[in-house]
Amino acid sequence: MIDIEEQLRLHYEGKKFSDERAESILSEARELRPLRFRLPLRLMAAAAAVVVILAGGVLTVVLSPSAGVASKLADEIAVHHLKGDEPTVLSSSYEVVQAALPRLPFSILPSSPRLLAGFDLLGARYCSLQGHLVAQINLKDRQHGDTHTFYVMELTRVFRNVKHETFYRDGVIVELWTDDGRLFGLASNVR
Repeated sequence: MIDIEEQLRLHYEGKKFSDERAESILSEARELRPLRFRLPLRLMAAAAAVVVILAGGVLTVVLSPSAGVASKLADEIAVHHLKGDEPTVLSSSYEVVQAALPRLPFSILPSSPRLLAGFDLLGARYCSLQGHLVAQINLKDRQHGDTHTFYVMELTRVFRNVKHETFYRDGVIVELWTDDGRLFGLASNVR
């Protein structure tokens, strides 16, 4: 008895493609091969581009010095504001407060006094934020009677990229901005 392989060999032994048919099959294969590889290649390129864009965005946010520094600073300001430390210098005069805090090498007043026009000065004290000497100034909102804490510090290299931004931390609104070589922070309770 002849096995199946032998039967197949005998059956196809005398049969063969014509040269034209063989060439047609080969040319179709050549045409299909680039299409078969082009699609996965394009998909891989698109996926790689998406990964690079996402990684770049994440790294920009995570490694951006100003974003991390500003956020940490806002956290620390909120903590100090919530502690409610009493001022060591009690006065309603900015000149008296400035003179009573001689270790500060900068003015505690913003270059635009109207920023503080709606507040009464209660007093101030020294404070430390991120290891830097800061004036912590207690203010009272004339309109609502709320107490706000105003922070002024020298604008050092660490903080030079901090932008005007508002943060919400544990029921405290912290607004940060820079002006005339100084960094300012204003903390108030969320109403």
